[in-house]
Amino acid sequence: MSEDTKEQDGMKEAKGYTSLSARLPKVDASLYKLFCEKLGTNTSKRLRQLIMLDLKKPARPVLSGINKIKYDKVHNSFDWFVQLDNGKEVEVLNDLSAEFLKNFQQEIQEAIKERNEWIHQSKPGSVDVPGELVGGGEE
Repeated sequence: MSEDTKEQDGMKEAKGYTSLSARLPKVDASLYKLFCEKLGTNTSKRLRQLIMLDLKKPARPVLSGINKIKYDKVHNSFDWFVQLDNGKEVEVLNDLSAEFLKNFQQEIQEAIKERNEWIHQSKPGSVDVPGELVGGGEE
């Protein structure tokens, strides 16, 4: 088909644009098409919307906050949250047993101990010090 015929048929491709695609299992692709139909759009328009949203407001890779463990008296279990510095509270896991938390605490302590041994931190109050600041060697 010549360029003139394409133009007449309304099939002229815009210059400076490119097409993006993603490979999905057939089931997921079908579900996504149905999802887009429910939104009143098609897959191409929806992907374009999502891409533009990402470009306008990129997600920050790191957030700051503190861990919170709350005891649920009704279910005799614990819930784990992260209280972000922006005030938002996000649930990480819920319905945790006391045994799980005890085991988790033990595993954390073992991992920290292994780390401290690896970096030669032998005193409880000491902190990481870049080797370049102290001449690069151990004493």
